[in-house]
Amino acid sequence: MIIAFHKTQNIRTIGLFNFFITLSLILCLSQPLIAADSNLTSALTLNFYQQGLVHQILFQAKQGVAPYSLYVTGPGTKIRQLTHDMFAVLPSVPLNGKTVFFETAQNYDSQTLYQIARLDISTLETTCISDHSALDSLPVASPDGKTIAFCSKQLNEKNNNWRIFLMDSNGNNRRALDDPWNGENQLSPEWSPNGNQIIYVHKTVKSTLKSGKMELSPVHKFKCYDFTTRTTLFCLPTDLIVDTPKWSPTGKEIAFVSYDTVQKESSLWIARIEPLTFFQVTKGPMDMQPSWGPEGQKIIFTRKAPNKTAICIVDVKSGKTTELFSSTKATLDHPKIIPDVSPITYPSQASHRFINTEG
Repeated sequence: MIIAFHKTQNIRTIGLFNFFITLSLILCLSQPLIAADSNLTSALTLNFYQQGLVHQILFQAKQGVAPYSLYVTGPGTKIRQLTHDMFAVLPSVPLNGKTVFFETAQNYDSQTLYQIARLDISTLETTCISDHSALDSLPVASPDGKTIAFCSKQLNEKNNNWRIFLMDSNGNNRRALDDPWNGENQLSPEWSPNGNQIIYVHKTVKSTLKSGKMELSPVHKFKCYDFTTRTTLFCLPTDLIVDTPKWSPTGKEIAFVSYDTVQKESSLWIARIEPLTFFQVTKGPMDMQPSWGPEGQKIIFTRKAPNKTAICIVDVKSGKTTELFSSTKATLDHPKIIPDVSPITYPSQASHRFINTEG
């Protein structure tokens, strides 16, 4: 099915220039590479049973000066730390629910490079699949787990913006997305449920003459690349500054984040594709990082407040938002619902190994 988006509704929502991508990267780049504190249980308030959640939740968290690590928890499950002694952020889980792809950091050639790694949940064996040729970030696994889309940029080059690349799940066959690229940022890739398309954020800057002065304002558009036709299919309305697109499992809706620079609030919205309609799902004050549940009826997300971070879930139909767990001591980010698979037995920390593909 070829999808075309047309402007049918005016939404007076404006966004902060690349707010969420910049925020994620600042958090990533500013954390020291030291051992993680695994004692997270006491820092969380859990409400799984009250909300009737049956899935396990993967998320990243940090306390104090320790770097981000990946954790998993759920009803009847203790909080388990999946990564140790490394920086680990931005997790992505394919439908098989057995592997996690994430961003890590490695010292290479006297500099710190942010790279893509693969984690086997059953063994906690971690393998770096990037080749140290560039900065790699924002990995997203295809539904079948065979291909990784990610953002990459070269070091120490002028006009150094992010471009979407692809590689096999073992790090082989690294190549740029076959989509016309003029040096402008390509960010936040997301696979369609059938794996035939990738939607992403195309970031540009618009110049406007106001009161004799030239002002720059951000322009964010969603573009969708189709692997079958090798064309870009559609864009969302130009009056929206958008970020973090997430395709629903049915393929009929796309959740995204919009930031209101006047109210200084972010919220989650949904674009329903046929016919094109938009509706707001949450009202903030600072909601971000949406991810769909496997049934396509609920969205899990992060809600930020001055003294608290919460992982919440919203029912798309009713708009009811409930808190799953929260913390006033730890920073929580990027929740993902792990698809239902056979019961997972997590090994102890002692069995954790990090393997570098560079020999």
